[in-house]
Amino acid sequence: MTASPQSSAPVAEDLTAKEYVQLAYMCLDRGHVQEAYDACTKADAILGPTDPTALVLRCGMQIGQGECTKAMLTLKGLSRKFPEHPELHIYLAEALFFMKRHRQAKRALDKTMAMDLNDTQRALVQAMAEFWLE
Repeated sequence: MTASPQSSAPVAEDLTAKEYVQLAYMCLDRGHVQEAYDACTKADAILGPTDPTALVLRCGMQIGQGECTKAMLTLKGLSRKFPEHPELHIYLAEALFFMKRHRQAKRALDKTMAMDLNDTQRALVQAMAEFWLE
């Protein structure tokens, strides 16, 4: 990994999908959204249609950039193929909430709560429901 001459963001070459996803999180942490998005795109190209991890993270970035409809459409499509993917449904609920589709957001959160969640995911979903929907 080297630094781009135009920015202090790392530029990666020949990484695994997992390393690209890790790079995306590192770029986000440093405020380099475009580089994070690009890393997710590269990870998604490696992962293909069997693992939505990078695409779901990219949708999260789209939501953060105000592209909620675009993210929501992608996430809805993915939810049919990956009905038990918690992060996917968390981001879907977030996009729906920001689009003022509160009933649909609540359904997405309810569906997520019925999944096998870890403690962090469960706490996040509960906080989202309490903050947004009550």
